[in-house]
Amino acid sequence: MQKKLWTSALALLLVGGTVTAAMAEPFSSTPATAQVLVQEASRSQPPLDTRVVSLHLLELAELADFSDWRGAELSWVRTLHRPTGERAAVLWEVRQEGQVVGSLVSSTDGTHVYEFTRRPAPVLPPELRARAHPDGHIYSGPMMHLVYLQGAEGLELYNLLTGEFLPSGELRSALPDSVPASDATYATKPSGNAAVERRVADGSGTLDGGALLAAGHSGQPDNKQNVQPLHAFLTELADVDASWRIPSYVTYDAIPDKLFVTCQLAAVADTGRHLFAALRDPFAPVAPLVYIDSRLGVSAVRVSSPSAQ
Repeated sequence: MQKKLWTSALALLLVGGTVTAAMAEPFSSTPATAQVLVQEASRSQPPLDTRVVSLHLLELAELADFSDWRGAELSWVRTLHRPTGERAAVLWEVRQEGQVVGSLVSSTDGTHVYEFTRRPAPVLPPELRARAHPDGHIYSGPMMHLVYLQGAEGLELYNLLTGEFLPSGELRSALPDSVPASDATYATKPSGNAAVERRVADGSGTLDGGALLAAGHSGQPDNKQNVQPLHAFLTELADVDASWRIPSYVTYDAIPDKLFVTCQLAAVADTGRHLFAALRDPFAPVAPLVYIDSRLGVSAVRVSSPSAQ
């Protein structure tokens, strides 16, 4: 059974924890949001050409842990939307010789990868599938694969990764407002070096306290040395060897004052062109890591720990 961590004073939810039915509330979606979602679904378009997204598999396969993705095939799973209803991303499964070896989330035009992992594409439990809106899937950031379900009092948002219903409130998106026109100007590692992945200290024995501290920053940079935008932090890690010994977390406020997504920074993957953060759910340490593009609007928080000495 997964561990449970709930701080009522902050209304804090850590990804990987569980919330009892009494704590969870229906998501209060606005009529405008639902209307946009239905309008988008009504003019669905065929998924983009998989050959565009497949080019990213060659880059990701340069990482040692994903070398078997070279020559893999992509299978379209679903289109994902922003909290406001507009199309945001596309979810794909990665298959090698017919076997699922992972999944990834791309931008709607296929030119950027927001997230990739060894995990299969998340799905609803069978008992909830009849309640799902067929085009009601939301992607608002790392660890937030959501779907609208029809509840007794209206629409509710359910997290496919954690099996939780979200509390009511304004759901924010960690996705960039627009896709950059050029890789050379946004979230790109200009060195062109060979792909490499470096592990970060894990702060063993202090995960609960570290995650609480990180989430307490509400996912917002505060001009202090220990809280930075993710891309700036990863760039610094690549240049300062000592920083690799400092346990760190990635966090953002998915629903202000109610839902803070917090994950341990396990590694940094540099493909030679892009930097990705490998995230671990601190309460599900054996689950496959989730790698996110440093362009996402999340913060990195350094956490003091004896293991960082």
